[in-house]
Amino acid sequence: MNINKFTEKAQEAVVAAQNIASDQQHSEVVPEHLLVALIEQSGGIVPSILQKMNLQPARFAAEARALLKNIPQAYGADVRLSPRMKLVFDSAQAEAQRLQDDYVSTEHLFVALATEVGRSPAAQLLQRSGITKDALYDALTQVRGNQRVTSQNPESTYEALTRY
Repeated sequence: MNINKFTEKAQEAVVAAQNIASDQQHSEVVPEHLLVALIEQSGGIVPSILQKMNLQPARFAAEARALLKNIPQAYGADVRLSPRMKLVFDSAQAEAQRLQDDYVSTEHLFVALATEVGRSPAAQLLQRSGITKDALYDALTQVRGNQRVTSQNPESTYEALTRY
């Protein structure tokens, strides 16, 4: 994983996920931490995607935070990335390459969470909410259009017309 190939918002989400894990006294950053970070990210694309899918980001964030209660706590431990988290990053990088994007963005991370192998609690929550890969792509097209991620701050160009 090369964090320099992540957009600013994707880097912020990873740091936020680490902070959430640390605040909850979890020894590992798992995909569920990243899901919460993406949903709660101010100015991020994931809340817009959820709204396009007729889901309320605040309610969805509460459901995602409930998943964190099932993670064991470990006091005094250093927080590290879990093997599952590394797989999510690999999947997000593959998704970025598939879409011919230069950087891994938050939407790539979100798609990677939704399609996580083994159907993790985060993936199961997304699936129960109707967030499939196809539905995600439909919503993503509405938000992103046919733009590619060619800079570290692509979110500023998404939905530009609706913001102004």
